[in-house]
Amino acid sequence: MMRKTIIAVFGFDMETDIGSWTPYYEGLKYGTYKILKVLEDKDVPSTFFFTGDSARQYPKVVKDVAAENHEVGCHS
Repeated sequence: MMRKTIIAVFGFDMETDIGSWTPYYEGLKYGTYKILKVLEDKDVPSTFFFTGDSARQYPKVVKDVAAENHEVGCHS
């Protein structure tokens, strides 16, 4: 029996809550670390796309994502 390999790509848009409709970053500030924990537990690499504004306001989050060996991209 031949086994199928399933490949999935995980990408996260790191921007304000509800897209550009609000100025708040609650999901980015608190949710990113929950996502990182799940990805670490499952050994899943991902790409996080930060807007320029989110990266400027939360550089520690960007650095923490990169430190976990995830790809950091631009979503501007």
